[in-house]
Amino acid sequence: MIFIICFSAALAFAIGNIFQKQGLHKVRVETSSTFEMIRGTVLNIPWLLGIGLSVFGTLSYYYALAKWPISTVQALLSLNPSLTAILGILILKEFWDKKTMSGIVLVALGVVCVSLDKVDGSSQLGMAFWPVMFIFVSIVLILVLVSWFPKIAKFSQPEIKSNEQIEPRKITKNQEYRRGEYLFSIIAGMGFGISAVFYKAVLIQMNGAELEYSRLDLTSGIMIVFYAISYIIGFFSSQAALSYGRALFVVPFSAAIGSVIPIFCGIITLGEEAGPLKWSGLIIISIALFLFIPRGDFSNIHKE
Repeated sequence: MIFIICFSAALAFAIGNIFQKQGLHKVRVETSSTFEMIRGTVLNIPWLLGIGLSVFGTLSYYYALAKWPISTVQALLSLNPSLTAILGILILKEFWDKKTMSGIVLVALGVVCVSLDKVDGSSQLGMAFWPVMFIFVSIVLILVLVSWFPKIAKFSQPEIKSNEQIEPRKITKNQEYRRGEYLFSIIAGMGFGISAVFYKAVLIQMNGAELEYSRLDLTSGIMIVFYAISYIIGFFSSQAALSYGRALFVVPFSAAIGSVIPIFCGIITLGEEAGPLKWSGLIIISIALFLFIPRGDFSNIHKE
């Protein structure tokens, strides 16, 4: 049952990513002002279909989190970038290489290992929960500030060889797209990953899947606030990243970060058990997710 629910969520996310990418790219090309872009996005049919599928995937994902360990659920949901990569190649005609195909195979192998491991539904808040989450939240807030002040994010600018003759206007545009892909993908991945951990922590605090609102205390309230903020940051950052770059880059990159955080937080801060088979699957999946990330020349990162 856990595999069926997680696969349905991953498939919904993958198809939704493709629709959102198509809608956002069209809006970005045809609009010039921020108001026109927001208006065009809200009225864009492909984008709305993508959001609808993402809502279905999110609900399925949260249902799985309420019943099973977050480290197991997140590992199975890592099928999302594999499915998105396949759809990106088939539908959006985005390029692929041997590393992408290797990542797809390794994710499948890792999912098999995790699925074969015994699923223990017990989770509890450990002493390391708040210190670890404080570090993650601080990093996200810093990155959000960096995204508001582009001059700070010099790490994302592409290297240009001295003997290359490139038009200054083209350099500026490519720098913008590359920075948008990297920075907003990182923020999106961390935002979604952190929100998943806080959601699971709220369930634990409120007696598991039985959401008894009478048991809501100050700690649970703080967790809900952090969950909402991190999810909102993740959502808007993912839309910004998709509007700048390729789905074949944005989704795997953000998913790699967004999967690793809940997987290891589940084990380290929520006390979830992991046998040798599960650990092997988690390591394989973590390696596979980062294989999806393209490297090299980004001069043609966004073709109009």
